[in-house]
Amino acid sequence: MNDLEICKRIAEIEGYKWDYSVGANKRIMLINERISTFDPIKNKALCFDLMEEYKVSLFNYSDHWEAENNFDSDACSSCVEDKNPQRAICLAIIKAHEQH
Repeated sequence: MNDLEICKRIAEIEGYKWDYSVGANKRIMLINERISTFDPIKNKALCFDLMEEYKVSLFNYSDHWEAENNFDSDACSSCVEDKNPQRAICLAIIKAHEQH
């Protein structure tokens, strides 16, 4: 998945209606009462909020980050590796949501 696909999928999981700009900086735009940028890969505060909401544990190894999602005790724990910690967190949330 590329960054744009990850952002779109997280927006869907969060229940947002979205659209995106097609310029050089492709961004998810949430369409609710107001339009706002939604990019949990670049926005560390948003990513941290998602990490807390979905109970993602993050581990740092020498060459990659590993994120594990334990949001739902009935769902399988999902473990994802990536060089970018925000991507690892988002991918763990997506993987857990698809398993549920």
